[in-house]
Amino acid sequence: NSYNLGNAFFAPVPMIAYILIRNISATGRKYYSNLPHFLGKLTLESYLMQYHVWLSNNASQLLTIVPGYPLINALLATCLFVTISHRLNYLTLSLRGQLLPDDNQACLAGAIRFAFVMVMYRAIGAALFYVQAGGGGIVLASS
Repeated sequence: NSYNLGNAFFAPVPMIAYILIRNISATGRKYYSNLPHFLGKLTLESYLMQYHVWLSNNASQLLTIVPGYPLINALLATCLFVTISHRLNYLTLSLRGQLLPDDNQACLAGAIRFAFVMVMYRAIGAALFYVQAGGGGIVLASS
C-alpha cells in the first residue's frame, strides 16, 4: 500500500530528469534514444495488454513461466509483453488504415457501410428479441 502511494509521486522523477538533462544543450536535442521512442509508440497497446500478459490471478500475481525463478519470469514475461504489444500496434495501425482511409470519399463510403451493418445488426437483434419474447408471427422452427 505504501508503494502505491509513493510510486505516484516518484515514478515521474527519472523521466523528468532524462528530459531535463537531454534538453540542456542543442546537441542533446538533436539526438533521441530509440528505446523510449519504440516504447512510446506502444502506449495504448501496452496499457491494454498489461493485465492480460504480465499479470495473472485477477492482477494480483505476475505471470509465472518458469516456477522458482522470478527474474527469468520477469524477463520472459516482459519480452512476451513487448512482442505482443508491438504486434497489436501493427494490427491497430493496419485496421485503422482499412476503417479510416486518408481519402475522404473512401472514408465516407466506409462510414456508410459501417452504419448500414450496425442498423442491420440492430434489426436482427430486435427481431430475435421479438421472437424470444413470444411476439408470435415469426416461426424459426417447428417441432
